[in-house]
Amino acid sequence: MTVSIEKWFDGHKCWETTAVSSVVAARQQLQSIKSEIMQSKIYCVFKDTPNEFFYRNENARDIKYRIVKYFTKQPL
Repeated sequence: MTVSIEKWFDGHKCWETTAVSSVVAARQQLQSIKSEIMQSKIYCVFKDTPNEFFYRNENARDIKYRIVKYFTKQPL
């Protein structure tokens, strides 16, 4: 299986990470992204699971990172 992480900004997809070959590797990438984000100011966390991180920043912008299957683009 090939998976990647998508970033959504206010309901619009803005980028996607390089695909990796396992969910475990994608989860490690997501944890790395999340640890960088947690250093900045976060207003509210809506969802924090191994496959998705959804929060609102200090500027009231909704930002979502989610792991998707690369060949179907479906959330895990």
